[in-house]
Amino acid sequence: MVFMNGNKQDILVSIAITTYNGELYLEEQLDSIFNQTFKNIEVVVSDDCSTDDTLKILKRYHHKYGLMYSINNTNIGVLKNFEKVINECKGHYIFLSDQDDVWFEDKIEIFIKEIGDFSMIYSDGYLMQDRNKTQNKISEEKWIKPFGLDSNNPSFYKYLIFKSFILGCSLMFKKDLLETTLPFKNLSRNHDWWLAICAEFKDGIKYYNKPLFYYRIHSKNYSLQPSISKIEYILNFFTAKRKNQRMYGDENLVKVLNTLNSFKTDSIEKYNYIKKALRYISMNKNNKNTLESSIFIFNNMKYISPSNNVSTRLLKVFRKLVIK
Repeated sequence: MVFMNGNKQDILVSIAITTYNGELYLEEQLDSIFNQTFKNIEVVVSDDCSTDDTLKILKRYHHKYGLMYSINNTNIGVLKNFEKVINECKGHYIFLSDQDDVWFEDKIEIFIKEIGDFSMIYSDGYLMQDRNKTQNKISEEKWIKPFGLDSNNPSFYKYLIFKSFILGCSLMFKKDLLETTLPFKNLSRNHDWWLAICAEFKDGIKYYNKPLFYYRIHSKNYSLQPSISKIEYILNFFTAKRKNQRMYGDENLVKVLNTLNSFKTDSIEKYNYIKKALRYISMNKNNKNTLESSIFIFNNMKYISPSNNVSTRLLKVFRKLVIK
């Protein structure tokens, strides 16, 4: 691929990686990064007290490719570790990388060419079961086909407020986004959601509708969550010992929406929706079921709980309107 602008290779690109006991797949991921067609990169790694051979691998790639890494004194967790390593990035564009995926060799080159004036770009990816690569597309199967949910969807921002569906390993963002996003808030959700929601309300997000990486699923995935039945879901909810165990996410979402409210947007519709969502979540947090909040839930259920399954949506309505 040849860029129209000949000086694109002069742009510095940062790849931020957090590691923790990643010896099993780390080398394959690092090889896919250092074999990119775009070469002007810095790879910055923060290790969260690994006890396996992860540090030996990082040291070897440091000597071979100039990979930069640091080791935390204590285990600080995924959220703070990503915040730390992103702070150390100097590139104009920043990628987030897991320690166990595999990138296509032109991923960086394509993203730089395609991002334009947007704050963030993300792509689809294929699933990989342990070491077995599949042709199952993550976004297309879970979000695009069922809901038409890419960044061209006029309701994209409404889904994004309530759901985390843009994987950190699928995105690249411009460094100026960090002026708004750092430090990370005390989120009950993940950091990729926070970066994405701020990017959407800054200069927007672009979706590149082709797979550019393999997303590895295995027993130690941080983001891999076991599925539970609807009966287990209800039982787990009723057995919660404290109300704030159920409301924690709503409290943090209020803080997030207050931040989004401060963005200057030319869209009156978008601004008014944020205000309504903030009001609904505040009432929900304060355990108030009003006619206004009930109407909001019913009118926005497809954003709050995207599902083509009627019983799943009814369960969500039951949870939000009846159980307190």
